[in-house]
Amino acid sequence: LGDRLSKVAIVTFIYDRCIEHYLYLGLQNYYGISPQEAKENLNMLAIYHPYGTVGHLEWQSQGGISFGGDLDADRLLRFANNIRTFTEGIDPTLGESDTVRTVVAQARRLVFLGFAFHKLNIELLFQGPPFAEDARQCPVYATSKGLSKADVALIGEQICERANIRKESLNLLNPLTCAELLREYWRGLSLS
Repeated sequence: LGDRLSKVAIVTFIYDRCIEHYLYLGLQNYYGISPQEAKENLNMLAIYHPYGTVGHLEWQSQGGISFGGDLDADRLLRFANNIRTFTEGIDPTLGESDTVRTVVAQARRLVFLGFAFHKLNIELLFQGPPFAEDARQCPVYATSKGLSKADVALIGEQICERANIRKESLNLLNPLTCAELLREYWRGLSLS
């Protein structure tokens, strides 16, 4: 399990720790493993919060706070300083921008779940028009529920241009929810 998780990186643009909390409990329930084993396996998974986070969970670090836990005013202010606004997130001196761009550039497949494709977030993920002559073959899966066909086409062009990905690699056209996308493309998304 840890080996498979080491092949995955998650970039989340939300401040909370919902993904970490869900995976921690989900691994324990699905695989029947102990909290310590879940922690050890999740330590193999790279999770990036380019806009910061409201702190670590109890199982992630000493001094972490429980999910939904109460905070006193001092701790609340300290954790609030770990959060950046939308525009601060693209400043490489303030966040994980360079690391995130490297991870995305080296990815063998990209999956966008519930991603609104805001221009600043696209710029944060992709360095910009690459200098390579040949576009890479990298399957891209994305939810597009609620987006018009014209916007989906424009988003596809932006991803292809900024990430140097071949157009035929895009799987954006289906207006799917996150769960529907995972069911539709489960074979292409498997970690085997």
